[in-house]
Amino acid sequence: MNPPKREDVMTHHWVIVDTDPEHSTIRLLQVGDTRYPGKSVRKNLPKHLRYALHQHLENAAFKGQGFDDVEVIEGTRQRVYVEPVCSPYSGVPVGAYGTVVPVEERLPAKPHVGALEWRISDHREIYWDESLVALYSMHEAHMERVPGTNRAVYRPSPEWLIGFVDAADQDKLQRLIDAAAQGPFRGIVTVSYTIHPSGLPSRVVELTARNTRGTDGTTVFLGMVREVPEQFAPIIPEALPTPADQATALIELMPDVPLTQIRADTGELVQSFPSWEDAGLPSLHEHDVRDLIDPSRHGELDQILGSAETERPVTVMHDVPLRCAAGEQITVDLWLKRLGGQYVMIRVARV
Repeated sequence: MNPPKREDVMTHHWVIVDTDPEHSTIRLLQVGDTRYPGKSVRKNLPKHLRYALHQHLENAAFKGQGFDDVEVIEGTRQRVYVEPVCSPYSGVPVGAYGTVVPVEERLPAKPHVGALEWRISDHREIYWDESLVALYSMHEAHMERVPGTNRAVYRPSPEWLIGFVDAADQDKLQRLIDAAAQGPFRGIVTVSYTIHPSGLPSRVVELTARNTRGTDGTTVFLGMVREVPEQFAPIIPEALPTPADQATALIELMPDVPLTQIRADTGELVQSFPSWEDAGLPSLHEHDVRDLIDPSRHGELDQILGSAETERPVTVMHDVPLRCAAGEQITVDLWLKRLGGQYVMIRVARV
């Protein structure tokens, strides 16, 4: 038996593209598990798929127009299915995906593709669509449904980055978010990273995103996140400004999360942020962190603070008894994150 032609092999795979309005074109990102980081659709799609999908993908990626119909392609009746990917809050198309299957067959399982939107003015709003929430497998406790919109729009909890993104990739995303907040830039950012969805195996995902200026002067960062087979080197436009340091990016991301910064070698307080005492925790100007936790956990804390900088940049102490300012005891998770040198950021998450 002769092996199938390349066109036949690719027919049942999803084709994923993103939108590049600066050049009035779409960019090929993925065909099945094969990655094409921003390549030309015309040059890289097999002829059969290009003929069937190209115009429909453009209509979806620029106009938000989906397509689902039967067409005769090379003498055979085929179902052509294309779905737009739109930013969750403003509904701006950021990409699309589509496939071609014989009419008697079902569509393959849809790819894991979601959209996000950051709106940045004097404060920062992060919005996700329903598909991105599903990609992270977030539960209700980690997100908030945004009222007053025609589509399902969510705000992830301020803990989404530390709670779901692999520790080795957190700084990369912190820097990207901080850079995106500085103002519009030309080009498209491509960054892959590992996430740990709730109750599911780890996934590698890739973000492709661009930003622009809204009519009200707001900087709007629009992007699409999809599952990919492995991590790849990031593609960052040269125009991006130098981001703030890791500590500043972390603080700006999570203004309502109890945070404090200490020296690992001495336990000396470096910075205590308002969110710490706002959460009812004792002032670290008057107490050492060790004074707040149960003595049975002091050895564990000392071991973490004394570990080499290259070992596990983020470590979590689970179910730690912690004394509050009012004297009562609560149970929390302590997240300890290395910031370079001897500096360590500590955050508190109630269990």
